[in-house]
Amino acid sequence: LYLSELNAVLRDRENTIGLEKEGLSKDLIQTLHTKLVMNQHSLDVNRELENDVEKLATGFAKLVTDKKLIRDGLKRLESMLKGAERQFLNEPAMGLDKAAVDVILAPYHNRTQNLHQLFEELKTVEQNYQSAIEVVQSKTQVINSRTNMETQEQIRELLNINVEMQKQGLVFQYAAGLIEFIILAYYSLSIWTNVSPVAAAVIPGWVKLVFVFVFSGTTVVATHYLAEFLQGDAHVRRKLFIVGLVLVLILLVILVGTWSANLTPGIQPTAPAH
Repeated sequence: LYLSELNAVLRDRENTIGLEKEGLSKDLIQTLHTKLVMNQHSLDVNRELENDVEKLATGFAKLVTDKKLIRDGLKRLESMLKGAERQFLNEPAMGLDKAAVDVILAPYHNRTQNLHQLFEELKTVEQNYQSAIEVVQSKTQVINSRTNMETQEQIRELLNINVEMQKQGLVFQYAAGLIEFIILAYYSLSIWTNVSPVAAAVIPGWVKLVFVFVFSGTTVVATHYLAEFLQGDAHVRRKLFIVGLVLVLILLVILVGTWSANLTPGIQPTAPAH
């Protein structure tokens, strides 16, 4: 009685798991033949492949569970068949030999063979699922690698553009510094001449030119360091202090030289040219 009930349960289990196996096999074929042949490597395809990995992993888990159910059922059925065979052979009143017992238990042995066959088929499909998961993961990695390469290429192009812009910025910066230097030197010399014509007449021209150039150049450097310091670049603090000190010393030398020249007797100031 128990053997008959177990046989009925395993028959239903075999039919259910067999149908599920067929469905999983079809899903696997669809994934391999429709998704993996796509050549695009967009983000949408990447997401689809990731979803495929999740579906394949779910199918793989179902196959593992089905294998366990079939294996457990086989163990119980084979154990009960051995017990039933011993009871038939050891029952004197029935007088059954081995051949007769095999005939009686033939349907159950057939069920055992069917379950063994289904178990092997499940193993094959499980291995196929495992291989498909590895293939999809490899394709995802290839797509990610291509995407990363393209992204790196775009970043490289942006860096090249940034370098070119920095070069142009340096050119403009040098040009602006040169213009600033020339304008400052011109107006410094003009102001010095107009404010102190006596000093302008006494002090040699080359000395005035040297001091004006040094003053203008130091002023340009000091303004640039000051701008960087005001923007938060604290590392220029020491350079700004040194340049500022040099600028103060130059101004002091100019003031002292001008004052001394004004005290020189016998020099009449020359009216500045208009």
